[in-house]
Amino acid sequence: MQNTRIYQNIFNKIQDDIKAGVYKIGSKLPPERDLALQLGVSLTSVREAMIALEVNGIVEVKLGSGVYVINDHQDAANPQTGFNTTVHPLLLPYLQEDAVIRPSKYWKRDC
Repeated sequence: MQNTRIYQNIFNKIQDDIKAGVYKIGSKLPPERDLALQLGVSLTSVREAMIALEVNGIVEVKLGSGVYVINDHQDAANPQTGFNTTVHPLLLPYLQEDAVIRPSKYWKRDC
């Protein structure tokens, strides 16, 4: 059995909703607090999922405006996890062998 983190489950749920047409390209996602309540998860988990969606090119975060759907799929996805496994160049200095990178560890957003 493969263990997944909560934010990965949220990522998959939102991506499935986008593919199903619940959220269309160009539309704004509900606020993070609303998503956390709807899904019964923490705000931190939703924020990590939003970061993963943004890194994978599925949404665009516009500070002060919201999160918008820009794509219904990610490029170069890993078939096992569904995540884009291409490492962003800004993260390369932080990588170490066997290191686990969590999105919230390196991402600071003004809320």
